[in-house]
Amino acid sequence: TISILKRKYGLGRSLLRGHRGVSIWVGFGILTYNLRRLAAMN
Repeated sequence: TISILKRKYGLGRSLLRGHRGVSIWVGFGILTYNLRRLAAMN
């Protein structure tokens, strides 16, 4: 799933700076992934 997150959700490179920016970037990427999985279940 890490490679899927990197390819589909842009987690290979963060556009935000610093540790906090990367944390936000990854958090939103994982949230998006989970929301899409949830939508596919319904």
